[in-house]
Parts: sequence; structure tokens; C-alpha cells
Amino acid sequence: MIQHTRYRWLLAAWALVTGCAMPALMYDLLPPVYEYSSSLAPISDLATDAGYEASEASAIVYDREGLRITVRHLSDTELNRRYPSVSYQDRFAANPFTYGNWRDPRLGYTPNRFTVFEIEVYNPILPKVELFPGEARLRTDQGDEYGWYSVNREESDRSLEDYYTLIRGPGGNEQYRFDQRMGIVREELYRPGHQVFKGGTYRGYLVFAPLSDEVKGADLHLKRFATQFDEANDPTQTMDLSFRFTHQVEKRQLSGEEARRARRRDWVLPAAAGGAPETRTGVTR
Repeated sequence: MIQHTRYRWLLAAWALVTGCAMPALMYDLLPPVYEYSSSLAPISDLATDAGYEASEASAIVYDREGLRITVRHLSDTELNRRYPSVSYQDRFAANPFTYGNWRDPRLGYTPNRFTVFEIEVYNPILPKVELFPGEARLRTDQGDEYGWYSVNREESDRSLEDYYTLIRGPGGNEQYRFDQRMGIVREELYRPGHQVFKGGTYRGYLVFAPLSDEVKGADLHLKRFATQFDEANDPTQTMDLSFRFTHQVEKRQLSGEEARRARRRDWVLPAAAGGAPETRTGVTR
């Protein structure tokens, strides 16, 4: 088995060095590639939880006592479509939330880089409310608990600034990709210290570590959501909210022409194949 796998890699290396197109038979001898997706869907029994409901957009909505909070998981596919100009350059993709269209050669597919939720807080009647991102936790049915990723190290001990600083390589191109990523991160993350006043809406991302394939369910906990404040602007009334999801993983081995297309690196945006992807430069605040 080891020799057979080594033989496959030697064939691939030979094609790359010589620049020769591999015949179909040689493609079939290469390591397998897969179509992979991971998503979080609202649980089916939300009706039993007062104030919660599933929306048509695969989101969970908490609507009670003059407050509406919408939580939606964003899959890698959607995140890539939101930022098409930085998501389809293979290993040079600069999407800060995914690996873009890069495929891990060891796995044969593109894994998740993070778990991303889009949070929208709408306050129709209360004087002001506040969500504290640092209090948010993602808990799984495997007993794991993850804290949020902030923008920079001043906001928490787990930040996207540190994450990308550690993996940034030398050279101007690497610095350029770092700046691209952090520009999107600063624009999109749900920022701490933002109070939503009466009639206002605020929206942003909460980012957590990726989930393993073994996880079947996950709960997003928003702790100490403040709905009343004293004269010093300190919260006097808070509540804990929990948004429950089922984890769905699909993995299918590709063969024939599908596998050959998956191994190609043509550097063409999806729009070239028909249907322009959604362009996103920032969320509406």
C-alpha cells in the first residue's frame, strides 16, 4: 500500500516537472479527491423553546420582549461567494474565514478553517441593548467549548491578528495578503462595546474554531446579553441565550472527469463558468 501511494505521487511529480498533460489513466492512479461540505442547520424542535423560531434562510431567530436576534451559520461555500476576489487563487487565496479553493493534498478536500456565525441584533423598542462577543461560547455534543476570535490581541487572547501573524511568510506578497485579510476581518466581525439603541440594527460575525466531523450538534451561547443599564452604563438586567444547531457533514469521493476537474488549477473565478458570484465588501451596520 505504501509503495502504491508513493507511485501515485511520483506520477504527479513527473507531470508537474515535465509539464506534460497526464492521460486519463494516470489521473485515476493519483490519490483520491473528495467533495466535502460542513454546515450547521437549526434543530427541528425549535417550537418547544419559547421565543425561538427557524427562519426560511436557515437561521434561528429569537424574538421576544422587544428584541430580535438572528443567528445564521455561514458555510465555506457562502463565505467564498461573499468574497470572490480573494477566494479562488488556490494556496494564495486571502479569504480570512476559509481556505478558499485550496485543496489539502493529504486530505483530498478543503477543510474548514473556522466556524462562522452572522449575528444581527434589532432593537425596536428598548432604550439600548448590548451583546458581549467575549462572552460567546460554542459548545459541542462532544464536550468541547470554544471561545470567540477577536480582531486583535488587545481584545482577547485568541485573535485573528495573531492567527495570521503566526502563519504569515516573508516578503511583500505575504504582507499584502495579510493586509487583505485583516481589512475584511475589521469590517466584518461583531465588535465589542457596540450598544444598539432604540430602532437600531447591528450585524457582524462571530468566529470560532472549526468543528470535527464527529460533532453531531453544537450550541451557540450568548451570555450576559444586556437589556437594561444604570446611570454608569453598567448592565443591570441580562439574559443568556442559546441557539442550537445540528452539524451536517457530506463527503463524496470524486472519480472520472469530476476528479480531473477538481485537480486542475485554472485560476478562473466561478463567474467565468456562468453566473456571477455575490460580491460583498462589508455588512450593513
